[in-house]
Amino acid sequence: MKKFLLLFLPVALLFISGCKDNPVAPVAPLVQANKGVYIVNEGLYSQNNSSITFYDLGAKTVTADIFMAANGRSLGDTGNELVISGKTGFVTVNVSNKVEIIDMNSFKSKGSIDLGAFSGPRRVWAKDSVTAFITAFSGRVYKVNASTFTIEKEIAVGGFPEGIIEHNGKLLVANSGLGGGNTVSVIDMATETVTKTITVGTNPINLIKDRNNFIYTVCKGRYDSSNIGGAFYKIDPNTLTVTDSIIVTQNPDDAIVTQDNIVYVLNNLGIMKLDLNKAAPTPELVINGMNINGIYGSAYALSYDPVERLLYIANPKDYMQNGEVAVFDLQGNEIRRFSTGLNPGCITIVNY
Repeated sequence: MKKFLLLFLPVALLFISGCKDNPVAPVAPLVQANKGVYIVNEGLYSQNNSSITFYDLGAKTVTADIFMAANGRSLGDTGNELVISGKTGFVTVNVSNKVEIIDMNSFKSKGSIDLGAFSGPRRVWAKDSVTAFITAFSGRVYKVNASTFTIEKEIAVGGFPEGIIEHNGKLLVANSGLGGGNTVSVIDMATETVTKTITVGTNPINLIKDRNNFIYTVCKGRYDSSNIGGAFYKIDPNTLTVTDSIIVTQNPDDAIVTQDNIVYVLNNLGIMKLDLNKAAPTPELVINGMNINGIYGSAYALSYDPVERLLYIANPKDYMQNGEVAVFDLQGNEIRRFSTGLNPGCITIVNY
């Protein structure tokens, strides 16, 4: 969802065997794009070739580039995240500086919201199928309206905000600072103003909530070879203060919490596991990165299907060819793989 380093750093040209599903189906618009897995593929920076892949959970088939098929045009430049609320999809397209609003029944675009030059939209929290809050590299959170395709409010937060989560009428926003930030902004949704700033670790990039409503800020740490600063910072939901931290090295990024209050987190080594039921959880490597990506050992995004209790992990391969998603169980056993577009960066699962 989201790997902005590709926007600024050239990627060097960098197959892993396994059970493959059915071949990619012919490209055709989906009549009912509801239950399934949606993958936002970033494409290549400035190439205007972002796409969305659909994986049918029942038929185990893939439909490539469903946005192009339904709309006759590309999604735009560097798609970042898809969040679905009801029948509406909100897609942030980073370099195109827009939010694409999609009808999830037909996958046709309802319209788009232009956030302005160099805004760089990143992550989404959807209040409902009309109202959403978008973090953006402009240092703002944009409140947008999916019916009027307008910006209703701009809220200044910290530098280069990324992850966003809601709790008890407040939005928490992780201010990455493009690697140099260390704060979380708290927005009161009633007044739509920042009421508090929480100091956390280096490069906060994601926010998750456990089964007891404690909030964890995933701090990626420094991007240099030292990897200093990678950690989870635990925030009390009542006082909105940091109460604990857990060191997780090697640039932790995407993270999910299972029904058993166990965290799985993507980092440079692969997929780590943290048991939040323990007083002092210790990170444990569950899936080695080389078992995901046999070229570089790197994964690009992580998502979770709570119904089937499976992890979906994006494999960008060498970042220059079409990627894939590898599916594993919670014990680290590979279940299947399926093909995606170029640089799969966000996996959104609808299974109900």
